[in-house]
Amino acid sequence: MATRSGGRPRETDVPSPEPEATAEARLSGPDENESGAKADRPAASQRPQAAGRDDTAEVASGTSGRFRFPRSARIRRSSEIRALFRRGERKRTGQFDVFVAAAPSSRTRLALIVPKHGRSIVERNRLKRHLREAVRLQLLPACRDSRLALDIAIRAKPGAYDMGYEEVENQIGKLVKELCSRSSSS
Repeated sequence: MATRSGGRPRETDVPSPEPEATAEARLSGPDENESGAKADRPAASQRPQAAGRDDTAEVASGTSGRFRFPRSARIRRSSEIRALFRRGERKRTGQFDVFVAAAPSSRTRLALIVPKHGRSIVERNRLKRHLREAVRLQLLPACRDSRLALDIAIRAKPGAYDMGYEEVENQIGKLVKELCSRSSSS
């Protein structure tokens, strides 16, 4: 056995015991219903839910697709986003710049822009998730219910990184009230 200069053996040179092969090697697959793997797990109604997550509204109403953020509701091309910056009306909430214009299609489309602002990727992804969730739960249903067809670009300012989900949700709620009141006064 090789030793270090201090006389202690290296951990990498110590042989590890090999695990014994079992007679019943089990491979998981998509159809493991018969093997009892799914029977060992509690039913969906008995599993604990993640903190702050409430699926009861979606299940009770039977509208499972209502709260989605579908690809058709996104503005994905940079040329469309740049055009929206040029032709859109600029609104400012506390930590977001919002550009709003009439949509060429019959539905509301959205672009979320979260610049790096010298922050880590973890912070950036967290802010994007918070913003996407607040928009998905508040802005898109409100536009759909009031029959608005808008193109909206939301760009985060550097201070948005310091906000929690509740603050993001409050600012999107204020934006929803402003956009819906604008449509009802027109």
